[in-house]
Amino acid sequence: TITQQLVKNITDDKDTKGLAGITRKIKEWAKAYQVERMISKDQILELYLNILFIGGEGNLHGVELGAEYYFNKSAKDLSLAECAYMAGINSSPMSYNPFDSSKDNSEKIKTKTKTVLKKMKDLGYINQEEYNSAVAEADSGLKFNKGKITSSSNYSYHTDAVLDQVINQVMQEKGISRELAENYIYSSGLTIYSTVDSSVQSRVEEEYQKDKYIKSGKDKDTNGNKKNEHTQSGMAVIDYKTGNVVAVAGGLGSKQGAGWNRATQMKKQTGSSIKMIADIAPALEEKIITPATVYADEKTDFGNYTPKNDKDKYGIDNSKYMNVRTAIALSRNIPAVKIMKELTPKKSLSYLKKMGFSALDEKKDEVPALAIGGMTNGASPLEMAAAYGTIANDGVYITPTFYTKVVDSSGNTVMTPNQEETRVFSEQTAYLAKSINMEPVTNTHGTAKYCAIKGMDVAAKTGTTDNSCDRWLCGFTPYYAAATWFGYDNNEEVTGFAQNPAGQIWSSIMTDIHKNLESKKFEQPTGIVKQTVCKTTGCLATTSCKDTYEEIFASNALPEKCQGHGSQQICSESNKVATQYCSQYTSVRTNYFGSVIPKEQLNLWKPLNGSSTSKSGKITEVCDLHTKPKSQDKTKNNNTENTTNTNTKKNETTNTSGTKNATNIENKNTNSGSSNTTPDPDEPTE
Repeated sequence: TITQQLVKNITDDKDTKGLAGITRKIKEWAKAYQVERMISKDQILELYLNILFIGGEGNLHGVELGAEYYFNKSAKDLSLAECAYMAGINSSPMSYNPFDSSKDNSEKIKTKTKTVLKKMKDLGYINQEEYNSAVAEADSGLKFNKGKITSSSNYSYHTDAVLDQVINQVMQEKGISRELAENYIYSSGLTIYSTVDSSVQSRVEEEYQKDKYIKSGKDKDTNGNKKNEHTQSGMAVIDYKTGNVVAVAGGLGSKQGAGWNRATQMKKQTGSSIKMIADIAPALEEKIITPATVYADEKTDFGNYTPKNDKDKYGIDNSKYMNVRTAIALSRNIPAVKIMKELTPKKSLSYLKKMGFSALDEKKDEVPALAIGGMTNGASPLEMAAAYGTIANDGVYITPTFYTKVVDSSGNTVMTPNQEETRVFSEQTAYLAKSINMEPVTNTHGTAKYCAIKGMDVAAKTGTTDNSCDRWLCGFTPYYAAATWFGYDNNEEVTGFAQNPAGQIWSSIMTDIHKNLESKKFEQPTGIVKQTVCKTTGCLATTSCKDTYEEIFASNALPEKCQGHGSQQICSESNKVATQYCSQYTSVRTNYFGSVIPKEQLNLWKPLNGSSTSKSGKITEVCDLHTKPKSQDKTKNNNTENTTNTNTKKNETTNTSGTKNATNIENKNTNSGSSNTTPDPDEPTE
């Protein structure tokens, strides 16, 4: 039956021999019975006509494509004779191809066409006059006109993505090949409701047409050919509250056909743009860090892994210590890797998986370098936008979609997107992450200050891979999340831009699409508290903390109390606690101690330059070079000389006695000189 033929074409099951063939036929009957119960005969026939194989070049399916191929017209414009030809060839389309240069099929075509026309007349579908006219057309030779069939289109990148998503879903749900799914979608008279915001999409397309972003490639391959024609870019903009993708750009310059969509299909290394979603938000959720947590930003050995900061810069304002906020504002790598060491790459990967990253290699990516974008396969702009949208959406990830529903010609909804909502982070974690993610925009030293939008809270994070091959800007506002990649299709250094080009594109588009939107701030949930923090240690301040500020925390994840502060005088020559005499011999410096940095006591890494201080930064050893006043030191020298002269005259037998006496004198001087004046190493001094 036609229903069985429909099932066979949809499932693309071709087993015909033995037990497998029998099993296939029984399954086919069962499925045909189910189809008959689900849809009408007219709907079955419509589906059949839209997916049946009609031959031609390119393995075409569906009568609409057949009409275009054989007659260069739409199926609705075919004559009765042409329709009879199309209906008759389905049993063996290639045997009736009029364009086959290897043989003449014209007589077979006439016979098959007239056979169909006679059956139509016999069954009463056409009258004698219609029959005679159509037979005359067939006898004189049907006017075949080969049409150009191409799968390319001049749709927008967003529409390409819509079709791709729907086709993939049909393949998965129906268990059919991509080819059949494409033919079904293109020729079934379906209406697909897209998530595109035409004004946003237009603004994105406008920006991607600008010549200023296009730089010719310079690198050449081993054959002397250019590796890249020119720079490229991809961008995705998402309404993260619904998961609706409102705009995408898949390439720079004019779009030709259904090209490579760099917003959805491309995977690239992320650089530092991964930090917020792989390090910061997961570590906040696991209560490993707070926004105030302090790390030493210095060259560090993580065990056969010694990453560097950009331009080999470390610390800030003459201090190697900085909190999480500053580390993100300046995009420093060392604190990020330290966070990853405690969080563990395995735990980080579990969070990334919840946020929809599809190309993770759970073995190769389980390394500390994951903290700064060291992934085997990378991520797409769409995946990055959706992940940042998770933070913006109060910690809930929503599968991004390009359409809302598919409706057939009868008005029935036949498909809806497979969207899932997953709570990845708590509302409190998400809010703290939003606050930290704003630092690159609001901090004086921020790497994304140019992304600020008047009247809006803006969170943004830059990313750069080795040798500046990939540039990123990912972020969000109270309205949209967006991610932009910029670089070359084949790795090549991006040069010739005064500013991060991905950031330029992101900022230009996001600024414009927010112009007519109401000013808005990120809303603070319950469970957020404000506390006074010691800036030096990142711990809750005590009365001894002199440098403090106010910070926000999740109420159930407060840092420990600061262990207090003090100072001591250190001998510059011995680097030990100065005696009262050190200043007479050399300079003395002040060491401020009691600044216990909790994370630097974990023993998960080791500073490359080493450290001689104790846990609290307090030096406990007392200088043993300067134990008496300079004047006594001179007297000692004179006494030693006299003793030596005397001993020399009295023979060497008195040497031991003389040395012993000299030693006693020195010890006596040391004791008397330091009994009441050497500072107590455990006593803080102002």
